[in-house]
Amino acid sequence: MNEKVALEFYDVVRIGRSAATVGAGIAGRTGVVRGVSTPELFAVLVGEEVYMVDLADLTRTGERARPEEHTESINVRPQRYGEPG
Repeated sequence: MNEKVALEFYDVVRIGRSAATVGAGIAGRTGVVRGVSTPELFAVLVGEEVYMVDLADLTRTGERARPEEHTESINVRPQRYGEPG
């Protein structure tokens, strides 16, 4: 990530290219931060799906989503990218 500043809920982010994001099919897309698992791992809403994305793969766009447009609950399903190892 270009900025070493923690992301906040509703930040709009661009998802960079890594093995994990390519494997999930979200590399190059934009999303909205909807949750925080650890300081380095974020729940990002892309379209209608939520993905866990590493901070290193996220760049702020400078935009923020309107919280009132994101009032629904989110459910994050377990994910595995690439080969175990």
